[in-house]
Amino acid sequence: MLDRVTILCFLASYMVALGLELLYQFRPREVVRWLAVGFGAAGLLAQTIYLAVQRPPLIWQFGLMLFLAWILAIFYLIGSVHHRRLSWGLFVLPLVVGLVVLGGAGQPTRRVGAKSLVVRSVCVIFCRRPELADSNSCR
Repeated sequence: MLDRVTILCFLASYMVALGLELLYQFRPREVVRWLAVGFGAAGLLAQTIYLAVQRPPLIWQFGLMLFLAWILAIFYLIGSVHHRRLSWGLFVLPLVVGLVVLGGAGQPTRRVGAKSLVVRSVCVIFCRRPELADSNSCR
């Protein structure tokens, strides 16, 4: 059941939190701010579950960007709860959304096994022919 969490889940939560943070600047009501923090926390929870289940490698753009966005989302939540008068979300949440979008753009289309990754690397480095990596013969 936890493997059904997708990038869209936490991206949508972060975008709603950003929209609520913008709304809070024009209509400063405490309920709007707490809703923004709630959506930010929901996004962080969904992203934590996604990273724990999918375990994207940090050497790929996909994994690195999602991990950096996760760290910034933690800073957003801590900062917005601890410093109530500062609007952390207006500065941090666009970075989080941008990193998630960049990470999603670099998402691999299929999961590559370790053996296949090694064969592909050997074919590219020594034979300079990446098309041979799919046939597992580098001659």
